[in-house]
Amino acid sequence: MGRTEYLIAQKEMGRKVAAVWPARYPAELLWAHGICPAEVWDPPLEPERASGHLQPYVCGIVQRGLELLLSGGLRPADILLFPHTCDSLQNLATMVRDLGGEARRCLFFYPPKRDAGERAIAYLMAQLRDLSGELTLHVGPMNAGALEDAMELGSQRTEAMRRLYDLRAEGRLSAGNAAFYAAVRACEFLWPEDAVHSLHTFAKEQEGTPSDEAVPLVFSGVLPQPADFMEKLDGLGVRVVEDDFLGCGRRIVRRTIPAGEDPWRVLAERMQALPPCCTQGASVGDRTNFILELVRRSRARGVVILDVKFCEPELFDAPLIVAGLRESGVPVLILETEMEPRTPAGMLTRMEAFLETLS
Repeated sequence: MGRTEYLIAQKEMGRKVAAVWPARYPAELLWAHGICPAEVWDPPLEPERASGHLQPYVCGIVQRGLELLLSGGLRPADILLFPHTCDSLQNLATMVRDLGGEARRCLFFYPPKRDAGERAIAYLMAQLRDLSGELTLHVGPMNAGALEDAMELGSQRTEAMRRLYDLRAEGRLSAGNAAFYAAVRACEFLWPEDAVHSLHTFAKEQEGTPSDEAVPLVFSGVLPQPADFMEKLDGLGVRVVEDDFLGCGRRIVRRTIPAGEDPWRVLAERMQALPPCCTQGASVGDRTNFILELVRRSRARGVVILDVKFCEPELFDAPLIVAGLRESGVPVLILETEMEPRTPAGMLTRMEAFLETLS
């Protein structure tokens, strides 16, 4: 079943659907309100209509997300949710709500920037309650115990995802790169119980020993893009053993957050425990150290950074991260990418040349 068909089926079950733009948002809160989130990252559309509304130097995620909206691809959605990830996405939110004639409710979520500790938790809890209030106006209040139930589903999904990543990092997953990311990214729209079942099934079917000849690498960036790049890596004998992708590994809590009596606080703590990210003002040092830890735990032989063209948050950090990794003796390749259906030949040539330096 495709994404659109799945979301229509969710609506037939009595749930609402929210189109959610990248990147970090409280999925558990939407589940508790009976809303199935469907994330808008890289729909396979050329930005024809969108190009009449956006400058050509706006990143592909924004371009294609707007194209999906203008082309009617978001018809199943009852709500549009825009987390404050970057200036481009924030401007898109304003454009859609104030200038685009969008009749559906457009909601906003503002995670803390450059902050940690109790002050950030308190601020984030207030943001979560405000968003819940907005959702209540549209779909009604949560049922008693709904948030606690959603938090448990969130824990199960996180544990299933973390186990899948652990199996891969430990060399106990036989799945290729393309199959792995297809399984991971399906969680962008699956209801949590379906996501947990899908992840467990995939891990059970794919647990095994990968090829000893594959070159283990860590990848960083926004997404595993272009669309066929993971398939190309399978053909090149590359095994992605860990990732710092904003849309994948950077959204997995890597440690257990103890359950507490206040689900609002636990949800805020979980969100603050996510890996360091440029979209929330994390320091370059913290990001570099996180990637180095991924290299160590997976015994990778190098790092490849996939920078989406015109993604300012990532591009600001990339040169300093590259320098930090090289100072630590880790070989690094940085590739600029676009939201393309096929990997450019030049990108593959550079990838092959990097692999030769590791042999």
